[in-house]
Amino acid sequence: AVTTLALVWPQAGEPPRATAPEPTAPTVAQDNPTAAAASAAVAPAPVPTPTPAESPTPTTPTPTPTVTRTATATAQPNPERQLVDLVNAERTKAGCTPLRIDARLHSSAQKHADDMATRGFFDHVNPDGVRAEARITAVGYRWSQWGENLDRGPTTPAAVFARWMDGGIHQSNMLDCGFKDIGVGFATSSAGTPYWTQDLGAPMS
Repeated sequence: AVTTLALVWPQAGEPPRATAPEPTAPTVAQDNPTAAAASAAVAPAPVPTPTPAESPTPTTPTPTPTVTRTATATAQPNPERQLVDLVNAERTKAGCTPLRIDARLHSSAQKHADDMATRGFFDHVNPDGVRAEARITAVGYRWSQWGENLDRGPTTPAAVFARWMDGGIHQSNMLDCGFKDIGVGFATSSAGTPYWTQDLGAPMS
């Protein structure tokens, strides 16, 4: 079964469909005896026998509670950001400017990924006959050029990216310096199959 698809406009002919494998102690107060005698007394007052000082009752110190600190893992970027970062790293090597995540292209890509996962198809054209360019236009993106990569099966952005770096049209789309914007959609079907859509575009001048 075909697991990756790519499409781009403008392009002559139908694009090839490539198949790729998965992938403190207490202080005791001391008594101070009073030893003053009355000045008017004829005879000195008897000296009282001192009472032996009582030993303080030993106390058991309360242990200080041990606080266990769990290291908080650094939050990972969302799948779209991860995938775009991978693409932009390769674009930099190729001398292209980084792609910007565009909310409209994200919406287009996400809707298509959701649709494929819900209705169980895998194509650039949905069962109603709506093509990629119509979906991109419908979200308000005025394009002069567009491209789309699809995949199903891989669960991580890195795996999807590796499959799209196939030397074919998927890779050509991602490394096309003419593209300026990108949006990525990711959805999982009820059966647990992941679907990916990557829409690329160049805005109309």
